[in-house]
Amino acid sequence: MLGFVLRLVRPQPQQYWISLAARVRSMVLTSCVTTVGLCLSAVCLSFDLRSLEHPATAKLIWVGERIEHNGMPMQVLQIESSHGIDELFQFYRANWAQWHRPEKQASVEKQAGEWRILSTLLDRHNIVLQLQESATGSSGFVSATPLDKAPEQNRIASDFPRQWGTELISSTESWDGGAPATTLVMKNSYSVDTNQEFYLRSLQASGWSLAHSSRKHGTSVMFFDRDSGALELAIQRDAEATIIFANLRGGGV
Repeated sequence: MLGFVLRLVRPQPQQYWISLAARVRSMVLTSCVTTVGLCLSAVCLSFDLRSLEHPATAKLIWVGERIEHNGMPMQVLQIESSHGIDELFQFYRANWAQWHRPEKQASVEKQAGEWRILSTLLDRHNIVLQLQESATGSSGFVSATPLDKAPEQNRIASDFPRQWGTELISSTESWDGGAPATTLVMKNSYSVDTNQEFYLRSLQASGWSLAHSSRKHGTSVMFFDRDSGALELAIQRDAEATIIFANLRGGGV
């Protein structure tokens, strides 16, 4: 039988930032698919994922304790388990049922590509578990978001230099080593070289100094710094567009 002990494992401080961006992006793209169909009010993220009961055998890693994605506050835990998806769903389904009246639907299940998703409502928040099969069992994310806070664009996302036609895919705010951090994901139709030249010119004009740059497998990576913080850029081309990842730690652009 699965137990009720929460174990948290914190990632190493030097963990490469794009890993965080990728995990948040993956989690957001699928967790937004399912929301239990009830109307409740919320204005801020007051829920704490650590208050949930989790399987004792599950390894839980913070993706973010304080994340704001497109203006939406959220908490995200990555979960890994030697148990299969059915067993984990059975555990959470039974646990979440205790929060609801017997005549009410406690949770909703959906399939989104390779992800299986289970969601419920608690304290005016949408709680989402999304899992996929792994080599050792199953893995995925547990997230909590308020239900009725409209997404909005933050100041850094608005001020960050963009070439004409560049689309902002996502803006994620979090805390990195005790300092505020913002991760932006953008795309456009320009080449990697054109984007690299644009950001070199634009950022240096704004007082940023290029500390290091590299090019590997067609991906351009640049590190900038100034007194107010640090900025990392990764520019890569996929089959349809050029993707720009920007991670800013500290002050504004």
